Amino acid sequence: NDKLNGQGRLHYENGQLKSECEFKNNMLNGQGKVYYENDQLKYEGKFENNTFIQGKAYYENGQLKSEINNDQIKHYYEDGQLTCECEFKNNKLNGQGIIYDKKGEILKKGIFVDDKFTGFGASENKHGICEYGKFENDILIDGWILLVLDNKFIWRDINRPDKLPYITLSYKSIFDHFLDE
Repeated sequence: NDKLNGQGRLHYENGQLKSECEFKNNMLNGQGKVYYENDQLKYEGKFENNTFIQGKAYYENGQLKSEINNDQIKHYYEDGQLTCECEFKNNKLNGQGIIYDKKGEILKKGIFVDDKFTGFGASENKHGICEYGKFENDILIDGWILLVLDNKFIWRDINRPDKLPYITLSYKSIFDHFLDE
């Protein structure tokens, strides 16, 4: 049997340490560490069948990339700004979550199923256009499209494209207004 079982180490062709972990049938299983070829730590935590399932992951520059603990994930941009905090099951976003832009503003808040925004929530794109309502596979299927223009809040029911948009003279963030309910 030439398969790795138990505690072991693997190396890159250049001799640098690639991983030190518990192995079962040549796969990472249990506690361990995996390194980039530049000797920076890539993962530290628990593995199951070669899949990282709990602990910390790092960018090649050493900056924290993500933390997975008890079915929760926090993921960070390379500059350290939080990009996502969500329930994490089956190695995907599954459950309640929030996605942030690089300035820390909420882009999506709601339910995710297999990494797709699904269910009731709100989403905002980089152009300031908000979508609020029911989503299926990242697509708004029932609800409103909203836009802030010259401090006016303009919104349209997606099920009534023939109707003129509504205009509200005062503006309040879509996420403050709708999601604090």
